[in-house]
Amino acid sequence: PKLTVGAWINTDAISGDQYVLAKDDRSGSVSREWGLQLAGGSSAFLIWDESARRRIGRSASGVTAGTWVYIVATYDATRTGSGIDIYRDGAVADDSNNSSAGGYVAAENTSAKVTLGFREPAYGFFNGKIAGGPLGPFFVQRELSAGEVLQLYQLGTDALGLP
Repeated sequence: PKLTVGAWINTDAISGDQYVLAKDDRSGSVSREWGLQLAGGSSAFLIWDESARRRIGRSASGVTAGTWVYIVATYDATRTGSGIDIYRDGAVADDSNNSSAGGYVAAENTSAKVTLGFREPAYGFFNGKIAGGPLGPFFVQRELSAGEVLQLYQLGTDALGLP
């Protein structure tokens, strides 16, 4: 599978796990698929393999409280490594790191619902603002190119009146 998720965010505080967008339900019958979150001053994207109960992920630093930042994560299962890229403000975050729980085979389409600003059951609430309307947040079932991510970033800076 291929996937891209992203959002313009402005967090009020850098603390704990804060989910921006997720398809991750751990209530009752656990049904995890993916999650875009903040952890400390980093953005992170995790993909779950529910059959193996394992995950892969990638994180990148550079998120500060009180500042708008455009975070995008792309995933392509056919690429080597994790297949995940993290973009910050329209460019690949070259300070990003892969993580793995070992034994990951493939992402699965689960029955979890997509949530905004938290993950089920009511955990990891986002503490800040997420731009809406034509700016997102969004997820698409394909990997956006670096040029497409940059173009969306440029449109967002204009719409938000950022330098």
